[in-house]
Amino acid sequence: MKRTRALIFVALLLVSVGCDHVAKQIAHGVLANSPGVSVAADTLRFELTSNPGAFLSLGAGGGLSNWLDRLLHGGAVTDFVSLGLGPLRTGVFNLADVFIVAGVALLLLHSLQPGGSRRGTT
Repeated sequence: MKRTRALIFVALLLVSVGCDHVAKQIAHGVLANSPGVSVAADTLRFELTSNPGAFLSLGAGGGLSNWLDRLLHGGAVTDFVSLGLGPLRTGVFNLADVFIVAGVALLLLHSLQPGGSRRGTT
């Protein structure tokens, strides 16, 4: 059972890293010499930025995909998505950031279930 979980984890990790890097390559190709693309009354905005920090520029670390991005792009991570509603707008982020936040959210949801922190330890 533990081996199956480990294989699922590795497969999800590889798919996540692969999707993130494909999305970054597309963003570079489409947005490189563009002021950006606004969708749905500027609720979704695609704009290419280079981030020397981590998630929303909050540090120098980050997930595996962002670490690989730093190796390939001179220490910076490619970010290209921001969300907004009226005057409120998120920072610019990428798919690796989405996967990290989704993973944390899933861990929190799992820990809030009855017996969630004990499940899967045997």
